[in-house]
Amino acid sequence: MNKRAYSSTASEGAPTDISLLDTSLQDSPKAPKQNKKRNKKKKTDDDTSGQKSMTEFVINKQNETKSSTSSNSETSCITKRLDEINSKLSNVLTKSDTDIIKNIIKETLEEIKEKLLASVIKQLEIIESNMFDQQKEISTLKEQLNSKEKEIDAIKQNNQSTIQTFEASINDLEQYGRRNSVRISGLSCDAENQ
Repeated sequence: MNKRAYSSTASEGAPTDISLLDTSLQDSPKAPKQNKKRNKKKKTDDDTSGQKSMTEFVINKQNETKSSTSSNSETSCITKRLDEINSKLSNVLTKSDTDIIKNIIKETLEEIKEKLLASVIKQLEIIESNMFDQQKEISTLKEQLNSKEKEIDAIKQNNQSTIQTFEASINDLEQYGRRNSVRISGLSCDAENQ
C-alpha cells in the first residue's frame, strides 16, 4: 500500500516525489473477453503503455524508501527554511511599528528644528549686538568728527586773528623802521651824522 508522505503545511513548496503521490498503480489490467483475441492484443498493448512494469514498480518502491529517509532531511531543511522565514518576518515592520517610527521621526525633526532655530536665534542675537556696537561706534565717531570740525573752525579763526595781528605788527614795524632810515640832505648836521 502506498502512503502519502505527511506534510505539515500545504504551502511548503518542497519538491515531492511523484511516486509518493501516485496511488493509481495498476497491478493487473482488465482482461478482455476471450473470444476476441485480436482486440485483446491491441488492448493489452494499449493498456501496458499506461501501466508500470514490475521492475518499475520495485524501483519506485525502493525510491520511496530512499525518499522517506531523504524526506526526513528535506523536512529538516524545510523547517530550517521556515525558521529563517519566520525570523525575517519578525523583522518586517508592522503598521504599529511604522506609526512608532513616524512618531520618532517627527520628534527628531522637531528637536532638530528647535536646535536649528536656537542656533539661528543665537546667531541673530550676535549679529544684532555687533550691529548695535557698530552703530554706537559710528555715532561716537560722528560726534568726534563734529567736535574735531569745531576745533578746526576755532583754530582757523584763531589763525586768522593771529595773522591779522601779525600783519598789523609788521605794518607798524615797517612804518617805524622807515622813519629811522629817512635821510635828510642839505642840513649842516647831516654831514656829522653820516
